[in-house]
Amino acid sequence: MIRFSIIILFLTFSAIAKSQLLPPQITVVDGELIIDAKANKRYYDIKEALKNPDSVKILVLQGQNIKELPKSITKFKNLEELYLGYIQGIGYIETNNFSEFPKEIFELKKLKILQLNNNQITEIPEEIKKLESLQTLELFGNPIKKFPVSLYELPKLEYLDLGNTEIRVYPEDIYKLKNLKVLDLSFSKSKRLPESFGKLKHLERLDLSMSNFNKLPNSLGSCEKIAHLDLFGTNSIDLEETFEIIKDIDSLKWIHLNEIKELPKNISEFKNLETLFINNDKYPINYSQLLTRISEIKTLKSLLIYNEIGSDWIIPDEIGLCTQLIKLEFYHSNKYYEFTISTEIQKLTKLKQFSHIDRIDNYNEIKNLLPSSCYIH
Repeated sequence: MIRFSIIILFLTFSAIAKSQLLPPQITVVDGELIIDAKANKRYYDIKEALKNPDSVKILVLQGQNIKELPKSITKFKNLEELYLGYIQGIGYIETNNFSEFPKEIFELKKLKILQLNNNQITEIPEEIKKLESLQTLELFGNPIKKFPVSLYELPKLEYLDLGNTEIRVYPEDIYKLKNLKVLDLSFSKSKRLPESFGKLKHLERLDLSMSNFNKLPNSLGSCEKIAHLDLFGTNSIDLEETFEIIKDIDSLKWIHLNEIKELPKNISEFKNLETLFINNDKYPINYSQLLTRISEIKTLKSLLIYNEIGSDWIIPDEIGLCTQLIKLEFYHSNKYYEFTISTEIQKLTKLKQFSHIDRIDNYNEIKNLLPSSCYIH
């Protein structure tokens, strides 16, 4: 039950994290897709869109149980964004059901964003190279078995989501995705990434959450622009070894971890790390040791700890060592669990936000110790 709850929690926050990478008119609020009606007009019905096809730039056909596209979709010569995946809300998921990559799409020469998440597509045709304007391709949750090398022919591709596919081998020439900035390989069934991975020089965000990788390539440290690294659920990876590989990436500012017994000592060697997100659903954490290590990350601004085990949760005096923190969040998925936090928190004079403070057993005492400018909720 604990394991199930942490995966659900991860999926929720993964959706929120990914919403930061969606087009500006689409966001995720409380797990639900929200589309800004004031942005470029979008259409949800092909028949309606066909009334003036040349003006259509955004077509949203998510969650409509579509199995194939009508040929009339090729009339949208100016279409830039096409959404054919799923919609996830609170307690429901609505999908389409494409078993093959819709070849009608290849006629849409101005297409920049294509979302086909959670369909039944098994392979990507070579013709995809015809989409020379494509910048974003989302294929999460499709049973694709072979890495589509035809993507190398997409000169403008920056965002690629191959999470939760059946791909088990990533090619040595993956670096030919030369303009890639965001790569999602979450839930990957592969054990390794090629050593050439470090040649992805423009990569800024890498999601390896819930994957089976047992070791990351030494060349990962050469991805000098990575700012966001998600290692949630990568339980086979040796963290100390991994940190040794990535600690000199100056741009790295955000890391997500879980199921840690303790933080490796070399986490203090990160030069610009600003946010550390830890989920704990398996091992009891030594918070004295954890907070002492965290206090050594001088650039850290945000600490988020989500505890999924036990009811006896005490945040010790070492919290007072983390004086660099601006944002602090402690959370337990069981709303009936409360925790006690040391009064040493008063030393966090830079604190501007403290979330889930209502769960604190000694709430009234702690509230009065926080800076007056700190937003608490």
